[in-house]
Amino acid sequence: MPTFGKSLAFACFASIAFAATPSHADDAASFRPLIEASAERLALAEAVAQSKFARAAPVLDAARERQVLDAAAQEGATIGLPDAYVRQVVGDQIEANKLVQYALIAQWRATGTLPATAPPDLAATVRPRLDRLQRAVLEGLRNVGSLRGASDCETRRDAAVMAYAQEKASTPLQQTALVRSLVGVCQLSGGR
Repeated sequence: MPTFGKSLAFACFASIAFAATPSHADDAASFRPLIEASAERLALAEAVAQSKFARAAPVLDAARERQVLDAAAQEGATIGLPDAYVRQVVGDQIEANKLVQYALIAQWRATGTLPATAPPDLAATVRPRLDRLQRAVLEGLRNVGSLRGASDCETRRDAAVMAYAQEKASTPLQQTALVRSLVGVCQLSGGR
């Protein structure tokens, strides 16, 4: 029975050690609200692209981007997020959204096929939803704050993003945009 006793002791030790180690499931749960808000924000890129395409407006709108970044930095400060960090991550969100817009507009031009629905009114319908999602992104950033400084934050973030993308059967464009939207989440400073 000495072997059984050693095996039992090892099993107890291993289960305690394993329980003390953060699991990928915990990471996925920590990152999940942020990933979901980012994915929802990206889902609005088609409506934005459709509106811009119908009006022959450029994808790049530097003045609007500045407004969004300023508002996000101000809102982020109210929940304790550093200005540079908020500007970096929200800037990444904007860049990812533009990536989707450029891809869709190129597809529509190349194929001559447009969405079957009428273009939405950006100011009346899309921007209020983007504003609501911006708050969710900022809350998500606050919730992953303790992971931000971890040496494996990027690995943990990427595993959570890939798990989400696989679960949702994301297209390559959706997956690429989602990765791009969250690239700055693990940065301790505002730039990279």
